[in-house]
Amino acid sequence: MSKNRKVKHSKKEELHARKVVRITFISMIALGAAIIIGFSLFG
Repeated sequence: MSKNRKVKHSKKEELHARKVVRITFISMIALGAAIIIGFSLFG
């Protein structure tokens, strides 16, 4: 029983980690695009 609970917990952690990685990548891409646009407009 404890093993099954541990598996569920690790699955939940994995989903959370994927969500965090996705948010990080999206924010990095958005920041990069904003920097490029800023340099092209004000550079």
